[in-house]
Amino acid sequence: MASLPILNKLSARSGLAKKSAALDKASIISIAKRSALNESCADSHVAINGVEDEVPWHAISTAEEVCDELAVSSSTGLSAAEAERRFKDFGPNLLTPPKKRSFLEKVWSQLNNVLIWLLFAAAIVEGALQSWAEFGLVLGVIVINTAIGLIQEGKAEKAADAIKAMLSPNAVVLRDGERRTIPADQLVPGDLVKLKSGDKVPADLRLLQATNLQVQEAMLTGESVPVSKHLHAAPPAASLGDRRCMCYSATAVVSGQAQGVVVATGDSAEIGQINKMVNTVENIKNNLIHQLEILGRWLAVLVAVIAVIAFLLAMLYVGLNFQGAFESAVSIAGEGTPLV
Repeated sequence: MASLPILNKLSARSGLAKKSAALDKASIISIAKRSALNESCADSHVAINGVEDEVPWHAISTAEEVCDELAVSSSTGLSAAEAERRFKDFGPNLLTPPKKRSFLEKVWSQLNNVLIWLLFAAAIVEGALQSWAEFGLVLGVIVINTAIGLIQEGKAEKAADAIKAMLSPNAVVLRDGERRTIPADQLVPGDLVKLKSGDKVPADLRLLQATNLQVQEAMLTGESVPVSKHLHAAPPAASLGDRRCMCYSATAVVSGQAQGVVVATGDSAEIGQINKMVNTVENIKNNLIHQLEILGRWLAVLVAVIAVIAFLLAMLYVGLNFQGAFESAVSIAGEGTPLV
């Protein structure tokens, strides 16, 4: 299909990561119009590497201009054939699931820490000295720490699943001039979507019509009060809660009716950005974790220095043989490590 190379060129030239299904506005417009980027980059709608400032969807003057950008009629919607073509190019309106790790991988991620290795070393020493009470105490600390980490990771996975549960299962669209109810995962940019009270918004929309429309956006903005929507464009720098001409995926219609054109689906939608953050938060080390790792390395050095000093004093000052001096050094280091 001719449009598939378009997506490849967009990924290579506009810096889109192939591992992410998120597309920026320029890429969505180009794919919707089947306009490949030429070598001179003459297409006025497409910005390469952010050189040209784009007008965000909520700042475009009128909804009709949005429809023109997406090459769709505001009266009849997309044709079935065009909707099928765009579906092949854009993919389903779904969030990318996080990579699932096995139980052993999760356990290893909790154990692979300098402080935990110090505790393991202390447990081995205590076991060698037959100090079983201290041996059990150290192992207990390791087990409890690992269990807490696994529980927290499980909560993060449930949060990602909760985001998926917010998505609408179906959508009412206008295609070929007719109203149709389709699975929400088949929506594509350019689709005209009908909304009414009680609906979940199935994708990010720029409103074409709105009658007494109020939308609950608490899960995106934190505002507990429903937001009244209208058709007037918002400033380019407007915050998410101030974009009154937009409706966002996974929010809920409290009252009124509306029609909007889909401008973003799946990972490209605002909810997709939240989903990405939830899925990648485990890879981010905050300052506390970083400082603890530094502390662990210094503690390991400190314990080794104490053990060497104790060994030398036992041999040179006290006069113990090698075995006795070694046992004394190991005993001192082993007693101190669990306390740290």
